[in-house]
Amino acid sequence: MILIAGDVSHDLQILRWTFQTLKQTFSEVAFVPGNHELWLDKSAAEGDKCADSIDKMERIIQLCLEEDIRIGPVKVGSLWIVPLLSWHHLSFDSEPPICSESWAGIPSASRTVKLGADYRKTVWPHPITPLDDSVAQLMDSLNDVILDFDNIDEWGEDATILTFSHFLPRVELLPEKRYLSLPTLPACSGSTFLESRLRELNEKMLSKTGGMKHLHAFGHSHLAYDLVVEDVRYVHVPLAYPREWEQRRRSLEIGTMAGDESHRRFPVSIWEKDTNFPSEWLGGWWSKYYTIMKREPHRTKELAPWVARRFKQRNSAAIVEDFNHVKMEMKHKLQHPSHWNAKGTWYAEKETMKDKKQNAS
Repeated sequence: MILIAGDVSHDLQILRWTFQTLKQTFSEVAFVPGNHELWLDKSAAEGDKCADSIDKMERIIQLCLEEDIRIGPVKVGSLWIVPLLSWHHLSFDSEPPICSESWAGIPSASRTVKLGADYRKTVWPHPITPLDDSVAQLMDSLNDVILDFDNIDEWGEDATILTFSHFLPRVELLPEKRYLSLPTLPACSGSTFLESRLRELNEKMLSKTGGMKHLHAFGHSHLAYDLVVEDVRYVHVPLAYPREWEQRRRSLEIGTMAGDESHRRFPVSIWEKDTNFPSEWLGGWWSKYYTIMKREPHRTKELAPWVARRFKQRNSAAIVEDFNHVKMEMKHKLQHPSHWNAKGTWYAEKETMKDKKQNAS
């Protein structure tokens, strides 16, 4: 079985061909639409026949039913796979903005939304608008049709949950603003409704089973991740664009989706019948970083060198100086994989050695 977390194409004919091609290799295909699928584009063979993006969503669901693509919960062994619909919204970005007195030229979050393709290529009936939470709320409400919490007792006592979505459920699954080429990118990246939805599912299953394993796979960011936050493991395996693999391969590589030749990159296994979720950390450059370094979103006067060159530096602005040092430290520490646990959490060398001495005694 393969999970497709959206952004295949805005063209319904290409989407159908993709499903048919995948079904030739995989017994089951589960899918959630991304932002690209809901674009209305006259260059697409069928896109201009949709009245708005809600109509497009209905067409996509119908296409999935016709091609026997899973868009609702499906059980594989002891694993429940649950696709979750979502859309990004401005209030998802809960961290402070880069200081405008320090850096000029950074667009506001709302300006970033208006400049984005999602704003220009999606159409929503009044009063729904991407400039507030209404689109995200609408998309989240559709999950009530897909998820039947009233019959959750039928899910079994040994349930393991794998939820997946296109958008990010938490802002911690992006680098901090000072490291982003567009510091206002979080405004177009995720949904707090999505996080609430998967946590609701988590709590209901925990109360029922007394213990549960939960992995959430997501897409959209084009940054590989494998990070545990509050007992849920979050994984992103980006396919990305060819130019991105040429320009920043290291930030995309994770598990078997790695290498400088595209034909040697393969889908990453995130669950197997005999071994469950991967016992080892899969990779992801930025998730490496945040297992070593704490998140410091209050550093709003600083930008990383590759970000700073895009904007105008003003008084009190600073270039991040500790990043190269951290990179070297990470490179050295990652030569000792035994100091990492299954969740990808870093064990400091001195603590590891201390534990070894205690065990020996």
